[in-house]
Amino acid sequence: MVQLRKLVNRTAVANHGGAMEAETILKNGRNSKSQTSRRNFLRKTCFGVLLAGTILCSCDKDDKDDGATSRVTGNITIDVVDGETYSSQIDSVYLSGSTRFDVDHRTRFARAGYNNGKVTLVLPAEVDDRYLQTPLALPSTITISNPNVRMIFTGIEAYSPNGWRFNNIRYGKVLDKDKGFNITTEFVYVASDVSLKGTASRSYTEEGVTHETTETYSVNLKTGWNYYYRIFEDRIETETKITSKIRFTTSDPGGLKWYVGAVQ
Repeated sequence: MVQLRKLVNRTAVANHGGAMEAETILKNGRNSKSQTSRRNFLRKTCFGVLLAGTILCSCDKDDKDDGATSRVTGNITIDVVDGETYSSQIDSVYLSGSTRFDVDHRTRFARAGYNNGKVTLVLPAEVDDRYLQTPLALPSTITISNPNVRMIFTGIEAYSPNGWRFNNIRYGKVLDKDKGFNITTEFVYVASDVSLKGTASRSYTEEGVTHETTETYSVNLKTGWNYYYRIFEDRIETETKITSKIRFTTSDPGGLKWYVGAVQ
């Protein structure tokens, strides 16, 4: 039986106005106000292997090895599509994340009210090292410029007035609705500059069907908060095999919008 515990850690993460204190809550329990029972943000990708346990049809522009970065400074400004329809269901929005060392808890790094779909999350200038972790080993075909970089992946969560998690808020767009091709955005904090380049493949077989995924990386992260984009480029299905191609980049593909729940 899982024992519910109170808040574990609180620490100031920034000194500038509007920033909240980092607060760690139970993944499946409440703190003094709210409860979270969400899935881990980190996907089963090579990028996810960096933290061991977090995360598309052609893009609008070629971004391979162009050195583009997507550093976020100050705020994340959100304007949800049809945001007013969620006004009675969403009260607060949080930027939060967890590490592989404590998957039962999530730490909130920013908090804001929900105003008819408009949200401004004030980011802490720095994140305390206690919330960060170093990457695990990557495939030899992926080059990481700083294997000892300290980092954490985060996501944006919407909470109802009664303090329960309502849904995730995502930034992206659909490229091919019929095929499920889309672009989604992830948020990561790094304590120092780091880049990832290269291509890697992984596969597994489940119920007689082989799943093969090829992942290409052209990611340049700068010290602090960053966006990176996950682009589902291709998917071919047969009775015995599913082949997918996914690209990770920090080059802005353009045309992205904010959605509650799935990207539409």
